[in-house]
Amino acid sequence: MTHFLCDPMISKYYLSERKAMLDHRYYLSISLGREASVQEVLLSWESGLGSDWRRDKMRRDCADQYQEILRHKWLLSENAGRDVGEEFAARDWVLRHARAWRCWREQAS
Repeated sequence: MTHFLCDPMISKYYLSERKAMLDHRYYLSISLGREASVQEVLLSWESGLGSDWRRDKMRRDCADQYQEILRHKWLLSENAGRDVGEEFAARDWVLRHARAWRCWREQAS
């Protein structure tokens, strides 16, 4: 497993995508009746599965990020004693938390 995740041919992909490719390798290997090579996984992944996975991941990430912004808005509003508004909360969250959240998200996926 670790060998596959660190293979130079897939090192350009984010860790979350490499993990998804590892899962794909498992099912591809079953269908082939043998362990799929890195090249076979890449060819299969880039022939369609990868773009679908990326689109779905982006949707999930955006929805989860929006929920984080709403939680941040609630906390800011509670501290301010008034509704600070979604736009302010979104800008503040992006400046303060977005980068760390995305890094965490990539490692957790």
